[in-house]
Amino acid sequence: MIKKGYPISILLGSISPRRHQLVGALGVPIRIIDPIVDEPEPNCNESASSYCERMALLKFESIKHSLSPSECLVTADTVVSLNDQILGKPKTRLEAELMLKSLRNKTHKVSTAVVVATLSKNKMQKTVKVTNVRMRNYSDLEIDDYINSGDYKDKAGAYSIQNKSFNLSRSFSGCYTSVVGLPLCDVSGMLIKEGFNLPRISCNKGLDSSNKLWI
Repeated sequence: MIKKGYPISILLGSISPRRHQLVGALGVPIRIIDPIVDEPEPNCNESASSYCERMALLKFESIKHSLSPSECLVTADTVVSLNDQILGKPKTRLEAELMLKSLRNKTHKVSTAVVVATLSKNKMQKTVKVTNVRMRNYSDLEIDDYINSGDYKDKAGAYSIQNKSFNLSRSFSGCYTSVVGLPLCDVSGMLIKEGFNLPRISCNKGLDSSNKLWI
């Protein structure tokens, strides 16, 4: 349900199927737009949190002119970092292989920045969620099989935590949906502040096969 006089739908600045699925689980109407922006390299000594926030803001600026009074704009960016080195989306199979080998049996950070705003307010909301993910000591053969599946494409760090066929990760500490692409715990709270009548979602929730939230 949505409060009278407030936004009634979300303008999602992302063509990521994962983010679409996550926002869709909230039960709010969605309009999707592709934020076409150049993805610059991280600045010297720029942290992962700072970089993904900068990218989320760039996406926001690129599409804010498309926002209608009845919509709430949501943009996001996710990056993986290991020992303060940012790992982007692999452009080739070799890059994916090197990333997965570097992450093997180690703990890395997944940072997701979110920007939320409406036309009725002059102030945007921003947040960055950081989750620690521990990877399994998977074999080179498992890496080859995973890369052959094609699932590494368009994934920060060359993997998806929700892929249960390979289960490359061993454990995580923090927000699961943030690693998938959007921290619903933070986003639900931000949308509530914008006027949406939604339940506040906890960090340990994910989605089942029916796109419903589960603990």
